[in-house]
Amino acid sequence: MCTNYCIHLEEFCIRVQKAVETLPQHPPTLPASWIDRGNLEKELNASLEWNWNTFKRQKKVNAYRSNDFKGIIIPGGSGIGKTRTGRQAATFFRQFDFGEEVKILDIFFVPHELLGSDGSGKALSRPPRNDGDVESALEQLVRCIMAVYFSVVFEKKSSSVYEVLHSLGASCTFENLIRAIRYQEQISDNIPIILVLQLDEFQEVHQTVVNMLRAIEIIIRNGTFSSTNCLLIPILTGTAPDTLETAELMKATLYGLEKLHLQPMSFEESINFVAHKCKENARNPPDSSNVFHQQIVTSCGGVPKFLEMYVSDLRDATLNSAHNATEVFQRLCNSIASQYRIDRVEHAFGAENSSLPILTLLYFSHFKILVTRETRINGKTIGDVEHSGHLFLVPEGPVGSYIVKMPLVWQLVLDTAMKTDIFPSQLIEFLFNIREATLTQLCLQIHYVSYCILQLMQIETVSFSTLYRGGATASQKVLNKKVKVPKTIELFETVMYTKDGSKYDIDTLKSVQVKHRDEPIDVTQGCYLVEARPRFPGPDAFTPHGPEQNKHIESGNPIPETSTGGREVKPEQIEKELEKSKQFMEELDSVLTVLSPKEYNGKIPAKTAIVCGKGFAAFVEGFVSPVSLPENPKIKQEK
Repeated sequence: MCTNYCIHLEEFCIRVQKAVETLPQHPPTLPASWIDRGNLEKELNASLEWNWNTFKRQKKVNAYRSNDFKGIIIPGGSGIGKTRTGRQAATFFRQFDFGEEVKILDIFFVPHELLGSDGSGKALSRPPRNDGDVESALEQLVRCIMAVYFSVVFEKKSSSVYEVLHSLGASCTFENLIRAIRYQEQISDNIPIILVLQLDEFQEVHQTVVNMLRAIEIIIRNGTFSSTNCLLIPILTGTAPDTLETAELMKATLYGLEKLHLQPMSFEESINFVAHKCKENARNPPDSSNVFHQQIVTSCGGVPKFLEMYVSDLRDATLNSAHNATEVFQRLCNSIASQYRIDRVEHAFGAENSSLPILTLLYFSHFKILVTRETRINGKTIGDVEHSGHLFLVPEGPVGSYIVKMPLVWQLVLDTAMKTDIFPSQLIEFLFNIREATLTQLCLQIHYVSYCILQLMQIETVSFSTLYRGGATASQKVLNKKVKVPKTIELFETVMYTKDGSKYDIDTLKSVQVKHRDEPIDVTQGCYLVEARPRFPGPDAFTPHGPEQNKHIESGNPIPETSTGGREVKPEQIEKELEKSKQFMEELDSVLTVLSPKEYNGKIPAKTAIVCGKGFAAFVEGFVSPVSLPENPKIKQEK
């Protein structure tokens, strides 16, 4: 490369090299290996293609408009993989077909860490008062990019290189930056350069980031992209509240930002993620069909950070028994509790030492309540506090509506920290002992969690539709039916045999004999969840609102088939149970609710709710691995 600024640049690069020689070595931190997630590559490349075409078009017509370009903003909950996705963008871009030779460089830094090194970032931290402030912001942005670039070239710490550049009084214009890069990389002027600029943790210094975007506007409007043959694409990653994204970042500058909102990984992606991480760390991954492994992965809710913690604990652990799996699970919860403090979530709501905001989030998550980012809790919107902890907004229903997703392990950690005892101690035991004889108990545990949340929220009634977490299919009258929330709730199991040795069966609501209690209980009081003894062949029963109201029909994949046979709940089974439950149902004005992982394909009788197949999967979602539950065909509903 031969240009009239070659000697000047050579001198400059030599000066920088000599100035940083005495600094401690600091090899650049390489990002973790990438595991494919959905359509991320397609979405990122679509943004690249838009910017590349805009860059070529504006260069051709010699007209420059900043709002024609689009940066990328990747917000989301903590530990979801935002930073890693941003780092992957440059790799995706290098595989893109540009139709010509293009040099792509990725520049990654955390603004508040780099600019805080010598206090020289103050001009970036306040709203610009005049053109001089904006020019100052531009100079500091360029110095940041130059510092990060040279820190990689010479393997030094970027903040130290930033200080060196500041002390050298380097002329930090965008033109000089690109000239220096072309000289150092031996890139001719006719080869386009794409700088992928990732600003991580942007929510920590949002005004700084706004000013950086304004600085990029200046570069574009001045035609500097064209004159330097360089395209700069900013990628913002961080756990920013929605008001910051829209009100300040996306509106305070003419430079556009396209939002790529990360979601938790699917179950299949999570299984693949764990397998990849295990191999990466030279250890054998658990068999993907291992039910204990599936349960732990499910409880992590698709959060990469939690899955990484799980992998790190597998070093000396085996998953060959429920006991071992329970120990691994408990250690995972302890690891999460040590790294993610509850006071951070409370602080985000402005409600220190108050559990109500967190309880509200648990309520939204557990019952899959539709919310918007404007839904308020303790004066804060959900959009405001999305950055506070492990809650993820997953689009559902109408545009702008979401379901709050909170991984089970995180819910357990919050419950322990708040000392609310929402999750019974037996729940973990049943999670790792799911079989024919325990599935009914697991359903009872989920009901218990539901009632505890409702009690703590001081909600007095709940609809059938909400109580069964969107899994019930029934007439609208049944779905809207209100169930009274008891003030207290206890779990029991009926005795198997009477004192004379005969099999026990419920014959009166007011005197039900249960285990671990000398006196019978009156279930009509509505404060007991009671599992009736199993009766084979036939369904198990439990009584959240009255005996025989809820039936668990046996069998289901992978739960072994029993003498009931098959993979479907038969209409005649429901009719039989309706007849047997008639007296109790009339007495309590209750509804027969049929729960089963088996499918049901038939008409739904009056005063009956079906929670089968796909509906059952919805009811136990987050608690039970989805691969163990069959899909449910369309259910015909009786008018």
